Amino acid sequence: MKTSMKLFASVAFAAVLAVVPALAQTPTIIKADVPFDFSVGGKVLPAGEYTVTERAGSSAILVRSKDCAHSVYVLAMWSSKKAGDENTAMVFHGVDNHYYLSGIKVEGESFGRELVKSPAERETEGAGLRPIVASIKAVRQ
Repeated sequence: MKTSMKLFASVAFAAVLAVVPALAQTPTIIKADVPFDFSVGGKVLPAGEYTVTERAGSSAILVRSKDCAHSVYVLAMWSSKKAGDENTAMVFHGVDNHYYLSGIKVEGESFGRELVKSPAERETEGAGLRPIVASIKAVRQ
């Protein structure tokens, strides 16, 4: 009985030690100056300086203005990076002078993030409007 309790305690302690480093991972934060109003997660944000924060293992990212007056959480999926995706950037799709945040690329990472499209963005695609792609240079913090 004592042996099984010691074994259980040892396994539980090892499990806790394995989880702590995962929780201690620092988030990835990028900063960019967006020169136009844009939509993300169904919310319109004004032009300005924004930070995008993603935590390891989470599918949600936070987009927040420098003054913290505007912020929104949005779901993002991992996406493979293409040739030429080496620079850190916020990627937008523009349709009829309206921009939607569509992805995040971070220099040195093998995968990017693709945001889940809002109903409004899906509607423009359904109407056959072809978006332009705008990439705003960002800096990793």
